Amino acid sequence: MQPMKPLVAVALVAACLTTTACASEQEQWCGHVKDAAPTLGKALDEGGAKQGLVEALPTLRDLADAAPDDVRGEWRTLVGAVEDLAEALKAHDTKATHQAALKLASPDVRHAADTVEQEARDVCHTALF
Repeated sequence: MQPMKPLVAVALVAACLTTTACASEQEQWCGHVKDAAPTLGKALDEGGAKQGLVEALPTLRDLADAAPDDVRGEWRTLVGAVEDLAEALKAHDTKATHQAALKLASPDVRHAADTVEQEARDVCHTALF
């Protein structure tokens, strides 16, 4: 039975390192969220819902890139809808802008936005929008 004790010790150390690594990733993510929250809030306050999101697009992309796996898809959905709106506004295409605005208000995109907001509140204790 003596040889098993070192294996148990190694397993316990590995488990602790894994837990620490996860906490570190969460801390890094929450740092991104806390750094981005004022930028997003200011953009939305000054630019309104549509223009504010477009102005905040670089910040939204950064958050999407850094997002944890469990919400990365929702971030991609939200960012994709905002990118569509930005392209339509840049092209001065009224019809495309209307369609992009409808996409932003769609149940899928609203669910994605609600999910990333709730995750930021629950995990990082920070409101994004």
